[in-house]
Amino acid sequence: MYTNSYLEARIKIAYCSGTASSFWLYGGIGGSSPANGRFFEIDMFETGAQNPSQLGTNIHYGHSYEPHHYTDPKKFVFKDEDGDDVILS
Repeated sequence: MYTNSYLEARIKIAYCSGTASSFWLYGGIGGSSPANGRFFEIDMFETGAQNPSQLGTNIHYGHSYEPHHYTDPKKFVFKDEDGDDVILS
């Protein structure tokens, strides 16, 4: 268990078809593998090759990946001062 911690990462984002880049944190509630299957996942970022200018974040929690688990997605599209897409890789 980490408390009052600092986490820093340097991550390269792939820019080619069929790939996705992501950085996420995952934990089971009540231990690393709880019997009741509850979990908590924070997607710090996710990208996909289909839109290299878009970065997404998510929070997932609940019971496994069943329909009643909660997801709160946010998507950001990056553009330069001329309004052109910025390729994040």
